[in-house]
Amino acid sequence: MLFRSPLRVRPFPGVASGFAARVAALGAPGVGLAQGESIVAQYAATRIAIHAYLGSSWLETLGWDVPTVCLHDPASYAFRPDAAPLLDALRRVGILHDSAASAAAHLAAIDADPSAWWGSADVQIARIAFCDRFANFAPTWEGELERELGAHAR
Repeated sequence: MLFRSPLRVRPFPGVASGFAARVAALGAPGVGLAQGESIVAQYAATRIAIHAYLGSSWLETLGWDVPTVCLHDPASYAFRPDAAPLLDALRRVGILHDSAASAAAHLAAIDADPSAWWGSADVQIARIAFCDRFANFAPTWEGELERELGAHAR
């Protein structure tokens, strides 16, 4: 059964009040809003993070090595051509999904042990390759950015 542990929904800032009422109205046991704790604490305690758009939060969970599934609408995002192979790799291993049906099927398939899926070599290779290029959490990121910008300065 998917979501054996409590499901906590963290809505985008500014929509929480109306969303909270709708979540409460569902009456589903174990479903609630993530409130009070910092986002970092919530990520540390999560079994799997599910994102419904390509914002900074999915880059954070990828970079912090939190099991992550992200659903996005391919028609809403334009990526640089050099990102295509890395995004394709994320799709192949089940991190990135172009439809809700695909994400739901994947979540059901890994529900018994998301850590085993996340820790697999293929998933980690795809995650690390993407993060190395697009989600740099290195302590030296400022110097790396400065060097990269300097290399492209006119």
